[in-house]
Amino acid sequence: MVGNDIVRAQVLTITPKIAGDILANMAENRPLSSTTVERYKNEMLNGAWLPRSEPLKFDTHGRLVDGQHRLWAVIESGTTQEFIALTGLPSEAFMVLDTGKKRSFKDILGIKRRDLKNLLSVAAATNHILRWERGWRGQALLSGVASNDINHNDLWDFYERNEAEILEATSWGMKMASTYKAALFQSTFSTFAWAILRIDREDAEDFMRSMLNFSTRGSGDPIHAAVTALRSEMVSDRKDQRGTLARLIKGWNGYRKGIEMHKITWRPGGANAEQFPEPI
Repeated sequence: MVGNDIVRAQVLTITPKIAGDILANMAENRPLSSTTVERYKNEMLNGAWLPRSEPLKFDTHGRLVDGQHRLWAVIESGTTQEFIALTGLPSEAFMVLDTGKKRSFKDILGIKRRDLKNLLSVAAATNHILRWERGWRGQALLSGVASNDINHNDLWDFYERNEAEILEATSWGMKMASTYKAALFQSTFSTFAWAILRIDREDAEDFMRSMLNFSTRGSGDPIHAAVTALRSEMVSDRKDQRGTLARLIKGWNGYRKGIEMHKITWRPGGANAEQFPEPI
């Protein structure tokens, strides 16, 4: 089934042996779900299996990129089934669709980095950090805001080029989220860590360790002001991720300048609106 960049559709009769041969030559794919395989197997054994509208998919090298659960069900049920198949798809097609559901970047990481822990945290941090690196400072900076300007290929390319730095920033973000009991802000904290670590590693580690340990010099200390602002945000109903990042950056900038700070505020709108701060 090696293609020549022309996508073709055909009907394949798949026996357990053929299914095994195809799976042995499978491209990278998401971890297998035994629950899904069991459901498909039972449908096949009970004669209730109907050809799905979603076809098996093969890349230009003849490798399966979508359909592993259906083929494992054929093997475990010992039955022969007919499937529609598409051949000649680009190798990166696995990033797009799977059984009618768009794959998340978390799925892509699970496929590409099978031993990677905290997939959801790393995926969210990568999305947020890439937005930061592209200069987004408005609402689109938030990873929960949809954007057609970033796709899975963009995220994977960025992650692959910056893997160690992203994992380090994610680790700091997870620690801050745990300390301040703010899971919703984890990718925000990771982006903050990413930004300041690239400016001055020694200062960044000192600032974040102090925030984690609540080791400040008291009133007037920018770190103390940042801790106070963050604690206040966590007990409020606002849950303003963008505002939290802005206040953390203002605290960091005060720390870097060595100035006295008693309270950190940021006004995104109104008569005295402030621009989003940039770390120094």
